[in-house]
Amino acid sequence: TGYLAELEILILGGGFNAAGIILYYAMTTMRGQRDILLSYGVVAIATLAVSTPAVVHWGLMGAALSYCGLMALQTVVFAVATVVHYRRAKRSLAIL
Repeated sequence: TGYLAELEILILGGGFNAAGIILYYAMTTMRGQRDILLSYGVVAIATLAVSTPAVVHWGLMGAALSYCGLMALQTVVFAVATVVHYRRAKRSLAIL
């Protein structure tokens, strides 16, 4: 009961993770492996910058917040990459 807020934040982060996985599979289906790699690279760099300072400063709440924030970032980055990849593929098909 003392960690209810952290649990709720972790559940929200899990929701963002699920949305990111759906977008990951969409990108895989569209053969966007390069864009997937770049997206993971962006999130990995953000993880290195955010996680340790958040945990050191706020402890378990910092870990929960960094997880939730990074999963939200991953979802947004995958969503942007999916739209960009789709538009690029649509444009190349229009040329044919």
